[in-house]
Amino acid sequence: MTTDPTHTTCLFINLDTSTARRDHMINQFTANGLKATRIAAVDGSQLDHDECNRLNPCRYGWQVMSKGEIGCFLSHRKAWKRIADGNQRHVAVFEDDIKLAIDAADCLSDLSWVDPDCDLIKLDTSEGKMLITDQRDGPGRSRSLVRIHSAAISTAGYIISRHCAQRLFDATKTLPAPVDLYLFNPKYRKQHRLTPWQLMPAICVQQAAHETEYFLSGDAEISAINAGRSATLARKKQIKPNRLNKLRRELSRPFIRLANRMETARLIYWGKGSWADLNFRE
Repeated sequence: MTTDPTHTTCLFINLDTSTARRDHMINQFTANGLKATRIAAVDGSQLDHDECNRLNPCRYGWQVMSKGEIGCFLSHRKAWKRIADGNQRHVAVFEDDIKLAIDAADCLSDLSWVDPDCDLIKLDTSEGKMLITDQRDGPGRSRSLVRIHSAAISTAGYIISRHCAQRLFDATKTLPAPVDLYLFNPKYRKQHRLTPWQLMPAICVQQAAHETEYFLSGDAEISAINAGRSATLARKKQIKPNRLNKLRRELSRPFIRLANRMETARLIYWGKGSWADLNFRE
């Protein structure tokens, strides 16, 4: 396990206290012959009330995040900073509760297959349907690369370019939403000129999305992503009612929904888009 991120194609995010998850990830990378750098995750439970309000201001249009969600976003942001400061054109980032496919090394040992202008590639899946276009050959013979247009959840595994990591790091001094929504929800990715792709089938899956098998060890630590829910509710109460903002939001909702449906219809009608099952395959 290397400690030098400038000479590895993989990073994984892991809390200092989550030793079982750390060992789980190290064992997976070692079994695949991959080198990886551990990023010490930010423990959201240690953030105080004022710091949470500074990072995720309580105001209309922003999602009020739990301490765990804030810590998760800050952890990914640490990974982006390491990538931006490194010399690799693309780097893969993983959370510590995933299972890697047996051929993961074919995709991750050398990322030269990724086009220079490709900023973001989702490697995991929640095993649902997504609207895709522009299918092209991926690494090896059995996986392809597709553009995703619908919303996706989870940042359990993705490839990001160095200049995109820098751009996202600079843009996230405050956090408007959980990191998976920020990267893979059309509302946010359009704001930051993100064009996400998806590796199909996915080469990793998060434990929470993989109901057919429990692959984390019995002593693996429970995720802290939902920590601080009571504090989150308290922060929500700080949002001052604004009837005009609420009215604007409610009036715009059907138009936004209609625009999304029209975009989906346009992609499908012109033969460029289709709904596909994006599954994990070992």
